[in-house]
Amino acid sequence: MSNPNRQRRRPGAAETHAIQLRALQQHLANLASAREAAPPPTPTPTPAPAPMLPCRKALPFNHIFGGDETMFKSWHRAIISKLRSYSAFIGNHERQ
Repeated sequence: MSNPNRQRRRPGAAETHAIQLRALQQHLANLASAREAAPPPTPTPTPAPAPMLPCRKALPFNHIFGGDETMFKSWHRAIISKLRSYSAFIGNHERQ
């Protein structure tokens, strides 16, 4: 009992490249014909910009602490430290 796959001759590199070249040329021809058949895109109208709404005056950030600047600086230092440690952890984790 012989294997039918062994009896078939495999195409050489030149034949393979010729087949791929014909397929690529056909694909390019299909793209060109599709482009010629498609109507030109219609320009979309640009929407009018949204009207500017009056904004509230921003409060100073330390109003949360009742104006206590020492408390605000302490909180700010703690948050910045925590963010730096998180970013260091993420940076080290991505390098591995």
